[in-house]
Amino acid sequence: MEDKIYFAIHMNHFLFYDEPIIKPKDVPYGNEINMGKAIDYVEKRLREVEIQDILKAQLKVKFGDISNNLEEQITNASIEKLKELTLNIFNVTSEEDVLKIIN
Repeated sequence: MEDKIYFAIHMNHFLFYDEPIIKPKDVPYGNEINMGKAIDYVEKRLREVEIQDILKAQLKVKFGDISNNLEEQITNASIEKLKELTLNIFNVTSEEDVLKIIN
């Protein structure tokens, strides 16, 4: 297995990302992975990455530039915290408000 997979096939389109979608640590049993589980995992991971990218873009529109720390926090936040942030995106007025939600 490659060290990193930087693209995924979704609905007959290649989607490319700056970060790996599947990392070696995500493959539980050496180099073998059940293809059905792999596809489910990649789709789930793509949704998470998409949510992260959309939130970062929305916050950049709202605040101008955002700090590297905030970008990293969004990347590392759980999907539940990201969903909570999407519901409160119109209520946040600063990066500190965002960090309170995702931490």
